[in-house]
Amino acid sequence: MSSDPTDVTTVRRPGPGDPSGVPNGSHRPRAAPVARGPIRLRRPRVATTTETASPRRRSGATAAIRGTADRGSASVLVLAAAGVLLAVGVAALVLGSVAVAGQRARLAADLAAIAGATRQRAADGQACAAAATVARANGARLEGCSLQGADITIGVSVEVPVWPDPARARSRAGPARSG
Repeated sequence: MSSDPTDVTTVRRPGPGDPSGVPNGSHRPRAAPVARGPIRLRRPRVATTTETASPRRRSGATAAIRGTADRGSASVLVLAAAGVLLAVGVAALVLGSVAVAGQRARLAADLAAIAGATRQRAADGQACAAAATVARANGARLEGCSLQGADITIGVSVEVPVWPDPARARSRAGPARSG
């Protein structure tokens, strides 16, 4: 039997004693059909151009009755959801990049302050130069260096590729303060 619905097909009716109507022989056989021989199935009628208007072209009450008023709305919803997910993903990446740059700035400031304090103990006046070298080695730029007795205070900045302002951090190193 052909799967094409427009195809003319011959169907054989079961006759008496045909096992097709009796499952496993456990029931009575069906009564034999009155007509014998092949049955001719008709080809479906082809609609005219005025009858072939797709459901999308229908408007008003006809479309609402047939349930086709929001045909294709799932595509719009999927695109909207994809847009929202994309925006959330980009925002998460930007915020993650800013957080990483902030951590790098704090680390560079701490290490530069320790290097400057260590160099200041040598009393050769190169504490800020040593701090600047360590800050550059950690991907930061030295923005400020101040010496106050045995303490050194360092300010650094790290550029954030996806943010207009750099991440900034300050750190102090020196002898422990009492009280």
